[in-house]
Amino acid sequence: MKLLLAWSLVLALVSPVAAVPPTMIHWRRTGPPVAVTVYDRTADALWGTALHRAVAEWNAGIEGVELSFSPGPADCEKGQGPYTVVVCIRENTAPDRVGETTVYSSDGEHISQATIWMDPRSDPNRNHLACHELGHALGLGHRGANENSCMTNGPYKRPEHPDRRDFDTVTLRHAHVH
Repeated sequence: MKLLLAWSLVLALVSPVAAVPPTMIHWRRTGPPVAVTVYDRTADALWGTALHRAVAEWNAGIEGVELSFSPGPADCEKGQGPYTVVVCIRENTAPDRVGETTVYSSDGEHISQATIWMDPRSDPNRNHLACHELGHALGLGHRGANENSCMTNGPYKRPEHPDRRDFDTVTLRHAHVH
């Protein structure tokens, strides 16, 4: 079953459970920080550079989650397993959607893995989109169009960096251990 949430993050529930508000979803921590690998399957050096930059920026400001970057061949047909984010390229059918993040959860609260699809039409906004979609993979929703965060969802302003509120929100959600 798939639920399309109002802020374009797609939450795919592995088993039918009641979904919690999207503002609470996070990676399950069983100890200090949870390690999540971001696999670059775009087969594009410019996308790889944007993703590597976004991983470094998120890591510099958050606690409780540590992202690592792994370049690799373009194989998007199968997932990489738990605690992974796989980033691929495909042309989206909706003309106004240039990126899409699918977060997988078996309980509606804890992320087990995520897939990010980047649209090749978004090439001029690589840095913004890499930061934005990784923010969704960390459990964040959209922010107002007038804010200075890569999590904004507006056609005019495309900030390329997370802001302090983004960092604090991710850190707060990952502050507890299960």
